[in-house]
Amino acid sequence: MDALPAPKLVSLIDNPDGPYRDSPEGWWTERGGALDVRSGVVYFPPGSNPPPSPFRDEET
Repeated sequence: MDALPAPKLVSLIDNPDGPYRDSPEGWWTERGGALDVRSGVVYFPPGSNPPPSPFRDEET
């Protein structure tokens, strides 16, 4: 039995079949994110500049 080839890592934003493929421009774009128009979820990949969360204490 042959081993499977190593998987190719693809960002959710760059995946042509992923949920963020048709992301419209918005405030998330300038911060490196993308919007899934179906669910309304904004995704920020590692290394992007997401805004601070209003649900998280600044001291933690």
